[in-house]
Amino acid sequence: MKSTLMKIFPIVIIVVVIASFFISSFSNSPSSQNEPNKNDKSYTEEKEIKKEIQNISYYFTEELKQEWISYGFTYETCADWINIGFKPTEAEYAYWLEKEVDFEPLKYLNETSPEDQANLREQFKEWKRKNDN
Repeated sequence: MKSTLMKIFPIVIIVVVIASFFISSFSNSPSSQNEPNKNDKSYTEEKEIKKEIQNISYYFTEELKQEWISYGFTYETCADWINIGFKPTEAEYAYWLEKEVDFEPLKYLNETSPEDQANLREQFKEWKRKNDN
């Protein structure tokens, strides 16, 4: 039973990734009146980054991809944060760590203990409370 599941699991993952690609490519077509200038370099770069980010995790919705991009993350930096255990919903926290605390993903992973990470999350919540008002 276990070996059968181990054989089927990679196939299921591939099917899910392919299905999510087709769903995302057909479900969010922009209307013609709001369509951006496709010759604009920033539009092209953003579109490419969104496509690449989808490859990191199929949990990235269009809104989450846009959030990571709006904080200035590239495909590589986004992938680095996700690969060390961050969730697709934690773009703002990753941004705060980079800009306010001066942590990059590997530095955060290698130089902080679980207690330090818990303290940083508390500091982030406090920073967010102050800045949301």
